[in-house]
Amino acid sequence: MAISDRIMLKLLIDSIVILIPVCLALFLKFFVEPFKRGFFCNDHNLMFPYKKDTVPGTLMDILGIIGGILIIIIVETKYHKTNVSSNSSSKTAKFFDWTITPHIQNLYHYISIFLFAEAIERCIEEGIKLTIGRLRPHFMDLCMPILSDESTCNDPQNINRYIENYTCSNINATDKSLRDIHMSFISGHTSFSVMTAFFCVFYLESRMKCRGATKMLKRLIQLILITGTIYIASSRISDYKHFHSDVYGGFVVGFSIAFSVSFYVSNMFKKKIVIETSTHI
Repeated sequence: MAISDRIMLKLLIDSIVILIPVCLALFLKFFVEPFKRGFFCNDHNLMFPYKKDTVPGTLMDILGIIGGILIIIIVETKYHKTNVSSNSSSKTAKFFDWTITPHIQNLYHYISIFLFAEAIERCIEEGIKLTIGRLRPHFMDLCMPILSDESTCNDPQNINRYIENYTCSNINATDKSLRDIHMSFISGHTSFSVMTAFFCVFYLESRMKCRGATKMLKRLIQLILITGTIYIASSRISDYKHFHSDVYGGFVVGFSIAFSVSFYVSNMFKKKIVIETSTHI
């Protein structure tokens, strides 16, 4: 098989591998309803006030993905310039009329791995949230449940009663927010931020070769990434969006994905990666 055909096949397979979890996550997010869990009317854990997000989810997603890609581009460019003599001895790949240098090959490799990790995180996160259906701490405030017999949680006969049949009466709540109150476990903010931050931490440790002041810069960047993750995770508790266990669960999921992808999928910490040959991109 010609090198161009092999590169085309690899691009096709990589695209499919990334798109499958992305499509599954989107399907779960927009077409699957979460498990509707019941509650006790006197459960004080569900009576916290509703607050807006300190860190909006969309903003976090955009900054996380763009930031991760920028880190890879900057580090790989520096790595290429530092090792230009050794890279020149590596054979380039020919993709039709384009010459694919080792630098471009490495960029493609690490960015595609990063996007794959993000897609897997989103897919697992949505699956766990929908399956468990844990109510958020602000459930009572946002939902204002009315029971099947038209009574409310303020009525004395409902104290210590487990409620399964109810409807939300808050006319100011959107359909999206009412669906979202059933998706407390795990914390998606925590899972996403931990996965993104630790992937970048592992990547920097593997690819950013430095000494002296530059080494301190690497440690500073890693510290900023971890500190940002701690801040995001903490805000989910102070915003009454999650319980402590939701955040712990998000951390475990996010870190597990970052560790598994970094050490067993990307082979970051092997001395030589496969893509630096002439037959791979």
